[in-house]
Amino acid sequence: MNATSHCQDYVFNEPHGELPASRHFSSLLFSGSLRNTAVELATLFGISVAAMWPEASAAPDSMPLAEIATLFWCISILRRVYTSYLEAVWFAFPCYRTQPPREHALKKAKELCGRDREQLQTLHDHDLLTMLLVLGLELSLYFHVPGFYPAQSEEYGPLHARLSKLVLNHLFLSFNMYWMHRLLHEVPWLWKHIHSFHHWARHPLSRNTYEDHCLDNLGNAIVGHALAQLVVPLDNTTFWFSRLFRVMESLEKHSGVSCHFNIAHSLQAWLPYAQMPHHHDWHHEGHKGCNYTFTAIGGVWDCLFGTRKIGRADRQARQWATSYDVRLMASTCFKWSQPKPTPAPAAASAGVPDTASHGERKQATRDPLEQLYWEHNSQMTVALVRHKQDQWLEFDHAEHTLWEAMQLLDQSLIGRFQLAEAVRSKWPEHEWLHLVALIHDLGSLIARWGEEHASIACESFPVGCCLSTSCRFAEYFKSNPDEENLLYNTPNGIYEPRCGLENLEMSWGASEYMYQLLKRMDCPIPCEGLDIVRYHSFAAWHTRRAYRHLASEYDEEVLRPWVQAFNEAKSASAKEELPVPDCNALWEEYYHPLCKRFGLSNVISW
Repeated sequence: MNATSHCQDYVFNEPHGELPASRHFSSLLFSGSLRNTAVELATLFGISVAAMWPEASAAPDSMPLAEIATLFWCISILRRVYTSYLEAVWFAFPCYRTQPPREHALKKAKELCGRDREQLQTLHDHDLLTMLLVLGLELSLYFHVPGFYPAQSEEYGPLHARLSKLVLNHLFLSFNMYWMHRLLHEVPWLWKHIHSFHHWARHPLSRNTYEDHCLDNLGNAIVGHALAQLVVPLDNTTFWFSRLFRVMESLEKHSGVSCHFNIAHSLQAWLPYAQMPHHHDWHHEGHKGCNYTFTAIGGVWDCLFGTRKIGRADRQARQWATSYDVRLMASTCFKWSQPKPTPAPAAASAGVPDTASHGERKQATRDPLEQLYWEHNSQMTVALVRHKQDQWLEFDHAEHTLWEAMQLLDQSLIGRFQLAEAVRSKWPEHEWLHLVALIHDLGSLIARWGEEHASIACESFPVGCCLSTSCRFAEYFKSNPDEENLLYNTPNGIYEPRCGLENLEMSWGASEYMYQLLKRMDCPIPCEGLDIVRYHSFAAWHTRRAYRHLASEYDEEVLRPWVQAFNEAKSASAKEELPVPDCNALWEEYYHPLCKRFGLSNVISW
């Protein structure tokens, strides 16, 4: 279906055409699996039937089995209804999404949240195992722990005492789940074999909430509400409220929207350490799902243990930034608005004391290239990169085929084919590399549509962490506003150690634009080829060995040799006297058919 809304700036469309009911919301009302739904209904009906015999409800000080059956039915129905509601909000109000439309672009052989068919089948199997294991836990607690499911009472005590106990129960529950969740991320075996299943969804929706390894879900049930009820027992009414509220809170956390439609989160937004869905959504986006924002209810433990991040509070979810987000951004000198580019300073006038910096005094004597690096290095901030992403990555500036795009950059056409032919001669077996050599710098087209030349000509580097002295003209980083931002002034900055280059926000330029374009098109060029496009100008890493603490084993052992070999071929091609190729003939005979094989022969939105 196509999503419609009165909200502005929505440019991405969901699948066109009519979809059969069986495919609507991934068969949401049937949990995506008729087998699982049949088993769930059978167990719920079985408990309901068993409740008709009084001897089956003999657990002392506990609610009757009929009430247990009612609770289980309510939870099952609430999950389905509230998930449908939250996903309807996601489709109808794209302006409230925690990730921009391009992040949710539909990929070949993958569903909207980023999982492939094999992963979805694995999750269906674990859904079934989760259902059986958790149900077994719940019934064991009912029959073997008297009063775990508290019976109704004529007297409940003062309201303030009951509410205090509810708060303590939730704090204890969230403390336990915080550390379990954190261990699932930080212990490699637990991450690889258990919790990574849940993070196959990089762009979560409510349907992802309980889609996890069965042992992960069982562990959450044990250290979460089971242990909390044993240590800080709730009465019948607060027990019901807690269980249903937790379902709503969990579904909202994965909903992909952060706004007033999130009922459970809105009710607690006034609390000093409150969280909103944009915090947990950010947790799903990065390396290992980002090793921060682990808390289940509220956010107090993340704040106390230093794992709270603002998520997209500075972008999509800005109007729903919590008070703690605002304090965190203020304490790190965060700029809410896009900083205006700083003009190159003028030389000091005669007779006026020179109080300018070293970089400012050099301005009058800079050559054109150095002036470009002054503009680039002194202005390239996290905020500027995100502004450029919003400006350029909707790909709505022009429509051209690759051949037309190359002709727009006519001055480089011969050199482009010379490089491609040199690479083809050296690596004849790697067709993808021939194509990469031909198109890797077509991102320079953005200069034709108004982008600053500094973004085209300068080397790239990651933003959001300490800017390396290995970067070219690194002395100009001293004038960069991010140098005063405490959040960005550690070696890791906003990233995790060894997180991998793919998880870095790179400085804005032609390389980043072209990489994002190919990625959006789901181009079948191997990841090594796409990474060459993105990192061939990241010389501080591939040549000068900076930023290795952020690089993964793949980056160091596989990617770096490829990028270095490509750049060596490019450098040799520029120096050698190569024959002038017949560009038109080569295009028709080899490169156009090659583009067809890689799905790049049609008109492209730039």
